[in-house]
Amino acid sequence: MIPIDLKDAKKEKLFYVVANAVVYRKSDGRCLLLKRSMREKVHPGRWALPGGKLEWQDLSRDNPTWMQGDIPESTDVIERLVAREIKEEAGITVALSFFYLGSYAFVRPDGIPVILLKYGAMYTGGDVVLEEGAFTEHAWVNEKEAQSHDCLKGIPEEIRRTIEFYETSSEARRRRITIALALIRDTNGRIFLQQRNEPAYPDAHAHWDFPGGEIDFGETPEETIKKECAEEIGCDVEIVRMLPWARSHVWTRDDGLSMQVLALCYECRIMKGTPQSKTAETLAIRWATVDEARALNTMPGIQEFISYVKK
Repeated sequence: MIPIDLKDAKKEKLFYVVANAVVYRKSDGRCLLLKRSMREKVHPGRWALPGGKLEWQDLSRDNPTWMQGDIPESTDVIERLVAREIKEEAGITVALSFFYLGSYAFVRPDGIPVILLKYGAMYTGGDVVLEEGAFTEHAWVNEKEAQSHDCLKGIPEEIRRTIEFYETSSEARRRRITIALALIRDTNGRIFLQQRNEPAYPDAHAHWDFPGGEIDFGETPEETIKKECAEEIGCDVEIVRMLPWARSHVWTRDDGLSMQVLALCYECRIMKGTPQSKTAETLAIRWATVDEARALNTMPGIQEFISYVKK
């Protein structure tokens, strides 16, 4: 683990990094406000949003998402920070799929410079239980109602934008994509599988799938297969054939966004490289016989694709 050392850091480039969120509740179309305690150094007694400061421990230096050369890197640091702070400050849970509202910069009364990142988040459950000593009241409000509270400047507008985002037409909250998947077999007939890391899609998270991805505009399925295999597992593959079946499935993300996915599948073999887990979207990888693969908790359609190959 690389130790944090600030002796060579430029003082004029050191800031607190703070993130907060407008939490939207779908059942009544309102957002959460918290009234800050009079003991708070910044904005005492004002209505604000849940959130907090990024800390060194959030960097996960001993358990990074991946290594960038000899530098450990962690993904979704801000998202995990905000979700944790919302739980600690208000006792509720939110979906980890945020949308970005903007940023602010200011200097606190004690002279510390701050960068503030603002997000919108979807409420998923729990009753509000305020953090003792930090907040004194809470309210679920729309934009107009927020204006009757002594809010920090900008919050009513952020509430309006958050409500507008989550209450757009159902058609705007839907996507349709086509993906190409690679059913890779080795010389012993085993099948390569990777376990998905998709917490935003609860029905897909931790399920086993084939390498692959969305077919970009102007790209052929075969080009997608080769690109995705290089990016996801670090291998060059050769396409053997297209399997004579397609999978269609509708996924609903934890923030309400729906996505219909049409999946095409190609049988492939590795020409160069040894499969590795190279992205944060993968929890684990493995080779499996056909019988072993049939016993796994797989994504929709994977078992049907496997049925087209010989043991």
